[in-house]
Amino acid sequence: MRPTIIKIAAWGERYIESLYRNILPCLAAVRNMPLLWSPDPVDLLIYTDDISVKRLKAVGLSGFNITIRLIEALPPADNLSANRTVLAWTDADSIRIAKERGADWMSFQADTLVSSEFLPNVKRLLDSHLAVGGAPLRVSAERFEAAVGTRRDFDTRLLRYFSLQAMHPVMLDYFMRDPPRMIPADPHQFFFADGAGFVARTWQPCPLGLSYEAVANLSSSSSMTIDCYLISNLPPERVYFHKPSTDDFYLCSLDDETGIPTFGSFEMSPMGVAKSICKFARSEREAEAYVRALEQRYVYPSLDFAALPKDCCDEKASVSAIRDLVLQLEAVA
Repeated sequence: MRPTIIKIAAWGERYIESLYRNILPCLAAVRNMPLLWSPDPVDLLIYTDDISVKRLKAVGLSGFNITIRLIEALPPADNLSANRTVLAWTDADSIRIAKERGADWMSFQADTLVSSEFLPNVKRLLDSHLAVGGAPLRVSAERFEAAVGTRRDFDTRLLRYFSLQAMHPVMLDYFMRDPPRMIPADPHQFFFADGAGFVARTWQPCPLGLSYEAVANLSSSSSMTIDCYLISNLPPERVYFHKPSTDDFYLCSLDDETGIPTFGSFEMSPMGVAKSICKFARSEREAEAYVRALEQRYVYPSLDFAALPKDCCDEKASVSAIRDLVLQLEAVA
């Protein structure tokens, strides 16, 4: 019996509403339930503020052992992404608990949507891999809800279809263009126009799940951006990168008004991406891991999304240039 720790961080009115509207219904979808009803214990840790505790304690989700953990000294801002230090602490604390219990670990913010096959898919992959990583597509919460209403039991095909229809406008800033433009955050993920759709590349895969073996070997120290480092030091052959074309089981939604918070100021160009990689890499090994992650190519058909930029750079040449520039910048450092 190998337990599972599922962590959710949610505070502030917007994210608590999203917790009820999105992530809890997604996790309770019928095809996710076999994991929740399995003999292996599953603990759901919800990190929140004291204002939300009474409401959350009234939640009944069959199959989960729900533990609510208060975030002390919570910053007043109603914005998860703006409080990276607090988010890093929730990751570090839940990983500590997973380590104590010999458990697999999955982590969510409340502003996410997953398919009805997410839990069993990731759990199955963690039987043979140290980690499952991917590149979540950001969508507009308003456009997504207008298209699907209250439904949250999506198979992978429908989740992919609706997420592409509701792609967040800010994602247009993440297309590699000529001439380049400044983007609102570090370019962990970037796109190229490709025929009838687009291609996504990422150098910093989002950790969708870590196995108990990976958790046991993690350092107990937290980092301000701990999620950036959870996969980068693992043997690449033991990391599974999910491909949206076959099993797209994760996406992240944002309000149209909120956009995306600013963490850095990089140009969306090969040099800008290379500088961002070198800023985050704490060692040559991590820089190499980020460059290897660029090989993961995520293909998306555009469907009804007709606003793809026409002045995109050549994908193959750009990725090759990023590799070369990272080596040059690392040598100088």
